[in-house]
Amino acid sequence: MLELLKARRRPIQRIYVAEAQDPSDILDAIELEAQRQRVPVQVVSMARLDREARTEGHQGCSLRLSARDRSPGIALGKETSFLLVCDG
Repeated sequence: MLELLKARRRPIQRIYVAEAQDPSDILDAIELEAQRQRVPVQVVSMARLDREARTEGHQGCSLRLSARDRSPGIALGKETSFLLVCDG
């Protein structure tokens, strides 16, 4: 998520961070970069983050892109699309 923020290629509407997490340098960096770019950061419960992210592998944070960037297929001019995201 930090790299997405730094790249500034996609407009981010909001960042969600789960409450009651252990201190983390990466979360601090995400929040600082979001503040620089005036992206709102909202603290939410872990249950809400699980529900909205539809996964428990979100690592305590999630984001919402602007409407025009939500579908890779639309961005590519295709009606259907496939997106694979690998991490680690």
